[in-house]
Amino acid sequence: MILEPTGPYSQVWMDNLDELSIEWRRVTNRTIVGARQACGWKHKDDNHDAVALAYYGWQFLDDPSAFILEKDGLLKQGVKAHLQRHRIGRDLTRFINRAKGMLHSEFPRAVKSRSGSQEIPNYLWAFIAGYDDRSPIRSQNYWAAELTQDIGTARLQGFSTELKKLAATILELQETRAELYEVYYAICSDPRYSWMFEVMQKEFMISPLFASMLICQLYPFSRFVGENGKEKRTVLRRRSKKGYKITKRTGRNCFIASVGRGKFPHESGTIQKWIVQGSQLCRGLWYLWAVKN
Repeated sequence: MILEPTGPYSQVWMDNLDELSIEWRRVTNRTIVGARQACGWKHKDDNHDAVALAYYGWQFLDDPSAFILEKDGLLKQGVKAHLQRHRIGRDLTRFINRAKGMLHSEFPRAVKSRSGSQEIPNYLWAFIAGYDDRSPIRSQNYWAAELTQDIGTARLQGFSTELKKLAATILELQETRAELYEVYYAICSDPRYSWMFEVMQKEFMISPLFASMLICQLYPFSRFVGENGKEKRTVLRRRSKKGYKITKRTGRNCFIASVGRGKFPHESGTIQKWIVQGSQLCRGLWYLWAVKN
């Protein structure tokens, strides 16, 4: 079955087709436009799109490169884990800012507490929420001692109900984010992708978090190289003004776009410029990597 991914609800169709063991492939929106124009139709409606999809699928069914590349199970988990981590980061920023605003009056000593790493939660929130079984004893004793010397209202009256709820939510989000690292490490240690992680770590000091994102975008690496193992190039039909062959660096351009650094021309009225396309998550991680190194 040939599908056009027209929104989040298309995932429901793919899941059901997988359960029924029906093979499916996806095409880009530009592809369906080209297939519809090849049939001589200018109208866009479901009936014409369905016939154009069927025609395109019949024409290129034996050419996997004509369809959107599908990732395997582990890499799909990796992409979902990165999207979930990104969403959790936005939620945590909002909840932590609200909670620290309340700490100024209830527990001032804890305001400047570090938020904790992404792999280890900040056990301050476990202490405030009253979840002693989810934090080390050393951490419990430390914050209990800090509270006895504090001038905030929590020392005598205890923490407010609203702050306790916020702390419980923050702790749950941080624990969920820490669990996602199991997926990142699983990708980097998988025999199919470990060689890529070893190169990234040795040559560029890239962390498992960033490396797993790059692996999800780059695998399989064979789509960037030709049969001779060198960069994939495409010779265009047209020639230069001097009669020379024009070679398009297909492999390099596809590689750069896959890691979020692809440049494409954009025109809008009289404005002509270049825009960056590709994975937005990759671009964000590139920025953090550049700042760190």
